[in-house]
Amino acid sequence: MIEKIFNEAKRIVPAYTLLGSMAITSGCANLSKVNDKTEPVNDVTEYALLINGDHNSVHHEANIARALGKLEDIGYLEENIISLTGEDPRKNKLLTYNYNPGTLSYFKEAVSYLQNHLDNNDILLVYTTGHGGRHGNISYLRLYDRWISSEEIAAALNKIPFGRLIYVADQCF
Repeated sequence: MIEKIFNEAKRIVPAYTLLGSMAITSGCANLSKVNDKTEPVNDVTEYALLINGDHNSVHHEANIARALGKLEDIGYLEENIISLTGEDPRKNKLLTYNYNPGTLSYFKEAVSYLQNHLDNNDILLVYTTGHGGRHGNISYLRLYDRWISSEEIAAALNKIPFGRLIYVADQCF
């Protein structure tokens, strides 16, 4: 049924309009009308920030390793992935990348880096794993050196000029 509708639409609507409509409705592109054709305005680059505050846990290190593998599988480039986990949990498979501990100072450094490299077309995926907690209405993530509140994380991430944010929190609270 869907294939029949799609084929009918292809006959009636010029291809560039159909593709532009599909990209806009799926949220995959920023498009503008130029010379009666729909063309991409800027390329979308995908970045990821992976944070593990519990370097002593094989479980949380494995979460980071799985996330790294999946991100590579879907096309994220190694140079666009920041992993705050202490060391490469895949036993140095990515020899060129520096893995810093999941501390507050390295979190701030990562945010600063992302502020200078992303624009409003880019996708930022943030994945946190480790221990979480809650005090009143505020959730916290345990970093290696201290707890950080969800409000602090949000304030830091809001400094980054991303186009789309995907946040995955894999801890309690």
